[in-house]
Amino acid sequence: MRLPIAPELQIGGAKDRLLAPLNARYRGKATLARETTALQAVMPFVVVTADQRLSYVKNSKCGCTSIAHAMYTYDTGARFDGNIHRDGPHLQQGWAHWQRNLQVMKGQDRVLFTTVREPIARFVSAYFDFVVQRKNPEARHYETAFAAAGLYDAPTEDGLDGFIDLVAEVFENDPILADRHWRPQVLNIAIDRFDYDVIGRLESLAQDMDTVRDLLGVNATQLPMRVDNRTSSAQYAPTAAQRQKITALYADDFEALGY
Repeated sequence: MRLPIAPELQIGGAKDRLLAPLNARYRGKATLARETTALQAVMPFVVVTADQRLSYVKNSKCGCTSIAHAMYTYDTGARFDGNIHRDGPHLQQGWAHWQRNLQVMKGQDRVLFTTVREPIARFVSAYFDFVVQRKNPEARHYETAFAAAGLYDAPTEDGLDGFIDLVAEVFENDPILADRHWRPQVLNIAIDRFDYDVIGRLESLAQDMDTVRDLLGVNATQLPMRVDNRTSSAQYAPTAAQRQKITALYADDFEALGY
């Protein structure tokens, strides 16, 4: 069984069109559905601060939860309690704000940044998050496919092999259709479309956040970082064969991001 296409690409249906006049979130879905798939893959995951000075493009498995919390504190001076990624009044993010956020990203008087991660570590982290620990709320979209492939009952090495095969099948069709947690990072951040001020690395996030703060003219109290790593993927080292397969899948990431 193939993996379904990413949820954020399944927009523009009858429900979205019907509720668009009544609800900003559905209105955003209906309008974004008329744009390119490449833009649909990015815009629901952009966060812009209330003063429009800081724009962040989330790249899943690359510290985006910690950064979203930091941006909330920047806006409010407080700490957010709950799922920071849910649409709502707490942050300017999601479908309801995509058009406004895009205009900010295109502007000059803002700091636009994102974060990336070593591709093999990111892929293994996604496997643990979705298959081994099954803690990610988005895992529900793939439970049927993972169960049919026997991933839930397989030892770690065999399960990772099966996960690689499922993702490779999606990539053979079109990698943009993959879930954002294992979609190539160059597509998650639309690296060819946007002029980033900072592309930080998870491996050096503390220093890279200092660069962001310097550009904004703020300190660590105004834009603090909260560590939020829920996976234990570091406990597993992929085999040489697995590393070779993952490297081939993410050749564009390795080249464009300098890993």
